[in-house]
Parts: sequence; structure tokens; C-alpha cells
Amino acid sequence: MTGFGRTFNIDEMTARLALRLSFILSAFGPTAAAQRIDLPYKLPELERRARQDSCDAVTQYQLGLGYWNDKRWDDAERALRRSVQIEPRYPHAWLALAWLMYARRPKLWKQQMKKGLPDSLVAVIQQSEQLQRRAFLIDPLVDLTVMSMVVPHEGGRRLAYGPYVLVLANPFEAFRDGRYSVAYSILQGAIGRYSRDSVPPFVLWYAALSGAHLGYYDAAIGDMEALVARAEHFEQSDTVVHVPLRTNDYRYVLALLKVGDNKPADAITLFHQVIENDVGFYMAHVKLAQMYDSYGMWKEAVSEARLAVEANPDDPSLLTELGVILRQADSLSESQVVLRQALEANPLDPRPPYYLGLTELQMGRTTDARAAFVHFLAMAPSRYAPQITEVQGYLAKLP
Repeated sequence: MTGFGRTFNIDEMTARLALRLSFILSAFGPTAAAQRIDLPYKLPELERRARQDSCDAVTQYQLGLGYWNDKRWDDAERALRRSVQIEPRYPHAWLALAWLMYARRPKLWKQQMKKGLPDSLVAVIQQSEQLQRRAFLIDPLVDLTVMSMVVPHEGGRRLAYGPYVLVLANPFEAFRDGRYSVAYSILQGAIGRYSRDSVPPFVLWYAALSGAHLGYYDAAIGDMEALVARAEHFEQSDTVVHVPLRTNDYRYVLALLKVGDNKPADAITLFHQVIENDVGFYMAHVKLAQMYDSYGMWKEAVSEARLAVEANPDDPSLLTELGVILRQADSLSESQVVLRQALEANPLDPRPPYYLGLTELQMGRTTDARAAFVHFLAMAPSRYAPQITEVQGYLAKLP
């Protein structure tokens, strides 16, 4: 278990928690270590679909996992990197890239608990943590299935009770495996017994995310607020199990929970606090732009979208979003310019030519609209079927 400055042993930590916390007895037995990632198609079909939809981030991600199952590590990394090249804010692919580093080095999970690792392995661990952080900041509720492919499953702790054998479920494994109700019950039981001020910080983290997955926003917000308060007090950045986040990151996640709980004013205040603490925190600008956009506050939405681009000029998808917001704000000429920049910056993303065509069409530039729409149809994945039908309709009417 790695953080930003400390390393925890999962066996020792779980054992200490078992002594300190009164875990709920669960009917769920231990989960065997996953051997293969469950995918909708076999590898040959995944490869065929990836060739057909070469500009679909989801298809490339699934192909990467298919190669992962076959331990074709180089091919897996190539497909996953293409996925994030198409969609730079696809959290599942970033998380898969982070844990692929461990999958390629099966001994690294245990080696990292030791002191004196060579610099080459330390660099791998640090890079993995950076990718994990990126995935969690894009979406704190990102699916952790790939993590379960790497982290050994310890299973529940058996307890003989007369003729029965009960199992103490491991909440962290339950969370990784998507059994959020099990994780939530155990962690909330611990918090209820020992209070939010007494349980380890990572209990608050997983309790909050488990609650968010289940839609229990009030409890999730309470847990995250307690975690933010403790992090602000101690300014610790290394206390959350497996999730290398910082104090300001917790504040950002709290803001997202406020959005989920339909408390926009609180969320906006928190996002601004995040930016005050880190002017380069581009995802806070992204979320503010999306919120202002949803309320038709075009001036504010455009301003935040511009700030997002300035904070992270290496992400061309931010240009696409700025172009779309400008179009909605009736700044068509500027939208056209920005969308052309997005298309040039990322020729693999099918969204810029689609929105560019709509903008050109709205401006009455039918020749340019036709060119953009033809470009879109040449690369559009089958998943974009509604947009494909829409564009074909426009082309049929254009002179």
C-alpha cells in the first residue's frame, strides 16, 4: 500500500484494523484472486472491433484489457495509450496503465514494501501513483477492477461459531471488487463504533466513496468533510490506502460529492477553494465550466473553460469543450477557430469534426460544414450511431 511518503503492509494493516475495529460479520466469503478480466468479447473479436473503430477510446481500452488477459504487456500498453490519446480524460484507461506496471512485474507489489529498492523500480512506482491520481481526479468513482488483478486477495477472516463458520469480510477488497454495499456496511460500522475522529483516514476515504457509489451522499459528504478537516489540520498527503492524493484533492472530491447531492452553491465554493490552493488544478475549472454551462451562465462557463485550457494545454479535449461552450454562447466565429485547433491537436478524436460541422452549418458555411461532416463520418466509431445518422441527414440536405 503506497502513499506519497509512507508504505503500509496490507497484511499488517488489515490485522491491526481487525483488532481496532469491530467489523460486521458478513455472509460473503473470501473472494478468490481474479485470474482474468471479464470482457464482453474474446480477443479476436476485440481486435476486429478495434480495427473497425480505431478512433473509439472504449474499444481500444477493452482491447488493452484483452491483451492484459493474455499477458501481452506491450500490446496492452499500446492499446491503452491509444485509448487515452483519443480521449485524454478516460479514467479507466489511465488507471489500467497505472496498474499494468505492476502486472508486468508480479514481484513488485511485495518488493515495494522493502527498503533499498533500485531507483528504476522507485521510478516505476512513482509513475504508477501519478497515473492513479490522474484517474481518480477525473472520476473518483472509477472502477477498480484492474487493481484487483494485481493486488493479492487475502479474503475474509474465518470465525468458528458453533456448527457455523462466519467470515469477516475485508472492506477494501470488497470495494475493489465492486461490492460497495459490503464495504459500506463494514466501514460505517467501524465509524459508528469509533467516530470519524478516531478511525484511520483511509477508512473515511473508502466509506465516502462506497456511499457515493450507492447514492448515500449525505453520509459520504460527512465522511469526506471529516477527512478534509483532518488533512487540513495535519497537512498529510500519505494516509489514504492505494490512493496517492493530497489535501486539495480531497477538497475537490468533496466538491464533486456536493454536485452529486445537488448542492451547486457549496460545490462552486469548494471548487474555487481548490483553485485558490492550486491554480493549475485544471479539473476544478472543467467542473465549474460544466456547472455554469448547465445553468446557461455562458460568460462564466467560457471563462472557466478558457482557464482549464490554460492550466493544461496538453489536453486537446479541453479545446473541444471550450469550442462547444462558445457555440452554445453564440460565439460562432470563435467556436469555429477553437474547434479547428482541437481537430489539429488531436486528429484521433471524432468529436471536433462533428461539432465543427455543426458550427459551420449554423454559420451558413455549407462547403466547410460538408468537409467537416465527411471527415467525421470517415472516423466516427459505431458507438456514435445517433450522431452518424444526424450527420448523414445534414449531408443529404446540403447543396
